[in-house]
Amino acid sequence: MVASRRALSDRRLPDLTGRAEDDMDETNPEGSSAAPRGIDPISILALLCLAVILLSMIGAAAGWSAINLGTGERVTVTSMFAAENIRHLLAEMPSTFFGFEPLGMVVLIMLGAGFAEKVGLIGAALRAALKNVPVVALTPAIVVIGILAHIGTDAAYFVVIPFAGYAFAAAGRHPLTGICAAFAGVGGGYGANLLVTPTDAAVYGITEAAARVIDPGSTIDILANYFLLASFAVLVTIIVTLVTDLYLEKRIERRFPRPATIDAEAIEAHRGLGISLGVTLLIIAIGAALGLAPGAPLRMPDGDLRPFYKSFIAIVFLAMLGGGLAFGFLNGRLRRDSDVYALMQQALAETAPFLLLIFFAAHFGAFLGWTHLAEVGAAKAAAGLRDVQLTGVPLILAFSALTALLNLILPSTSAKWAIMAPTAVPMMMGLGISPEMTAAAYRIGASASELLTPTAMTPIVFVFAQRYARDLGFGRFLGLMVPYAAAIFVGGLALLFAWASLDLPLGPSGAHASLAVAAR
Repeated sequence: MVASRRALSDRRLPDLTGRAEDDMDETNPEGSSAAPRGIDPISILALLCLAVILLSMIGAAAGWSAINLGTGERVTVTSMFAAENIRHLLAEMPSTFFGFEPLGMVVLIMLGAGFAEKVGLIGAALRAALKNVPVVALTPAIVVIGILAHIGTDAAYFVVIPFAGYAFAAAGRHPLTGICAAFAGVGGGYGANLLVTPTDAAVYGITEAAARVIDPGSTIDILANYFLLASFAVLVTIIVTLVTDLYLEKRIERRFPRPATIDAEAIEAHRGLGISLGVTLLIIAIGAALGLAPGAPLRMPDGDLRPFYKSFIAIVFLAMLGGGLAFGFLNGRLRRDSDVYALMQQALAETAPFLLLIFFAAHFGAFLGWTHLAEVGAAKAAAGLRDVQLTGVPLILAFSALTALLNLILPSTSAKWAIMAPTAVPMMMGLGISPEMTAAAYRIGASASELLTPTAMTPIVFVFAQRYARDLGFGRFLGLMVPYAAAIFVGGLALLFAWASLDLPLGPSGAHASLAVAAR
């Protein structure tokens, strides 16, 4: 852990915008050559696209196929050079790119948060907020916020992680440490939460359908694993805090020079801070009322809050924009509309690396879907697990490990579970393992490898990290996340087996984690 903090008023804060990055070579001439950057994640995704093309040709020629037990249909690998896939590639290229969900999230969050940062609101707010916060409380606070933010699904990646970098910088700690800790909380805690999330609804709905193959009267409610996963959330918080503060922070401080600094006075500007934060909170409160109040427009008549969850990004964008405008005009940093547009253009310019990355990420995912490689691979893996005839603890270990591996090529939680559950859940039920226990093992395995998959959010988080460590390569970034992933995987399974050994209920519905007898 870094040394105890000095008074914030005595600090010089890192330049969070990257404007002073060129000074790094002068202040630390060794910094730029501290380590080779390695292959760029964009190149990795481009190579993965080429690999899918080659595998699709081989698979189509060899007749690779599998039964998708979710639909009962045989799925066959098709070549990317098949007429249908060529039409997909060329005719649908704009929709493949612009229809990729993270694209809109990245642009809106970078526009809103980037504007608020450049006008000085984020720096001033964090300095004021962290003035009396003990250094030992910052890491667990960031992790807990990241876990709770899953209620907004993937929006958590684009809201919590960038702000963690800002928060650690304002607290006098390396912002890269904050990025890593937040990513470990958001990604590594993806299967853990203290709140019910949209992912719960998808996972347990699929689990119930698979369980009814064996037991037509089976019901799996949305709180099926709540007790276990709430405890897992606490465990993830402890693990990430210990790994960050006792190990990773020292490694980052030793290997990566901090970003160049700017005068603290440049972002002190407390004048108008209270009003600006009030505007920000007011917009958030209005957004919450639009979703939580009875009869609100973001709440479905049956009480479904999915429209509200999907509105998180827009609400955060408007809150940052509104607060930034108030702060800028009250402090005289914004005097006319052209000043506003200039800062917004600067914020948008910083999305360029994300846009290029997302182009290849979108097409990699599309290639896997069009060729059916991911679907066939997942179905064969699930069938292979069934055929090895393991039981008890070895079976759960193998199942969680398989889930972690599949997560590297098929990161969608619901899509992957829709393929695996029709095989895994009935098989486990036949061996005396409840559907709830199977779903819990699935979520723990998926959570751990969420930090290492090159096909989902990891490359996007890497671009956030590179803002504070120019020489950070993608391989080294993954290396920073490996201790988190390993500890979460081992710790999560240890918690699951302890739960089973004590025969504790997994959730309010009363299903148990026993590995010896059926829990239904």
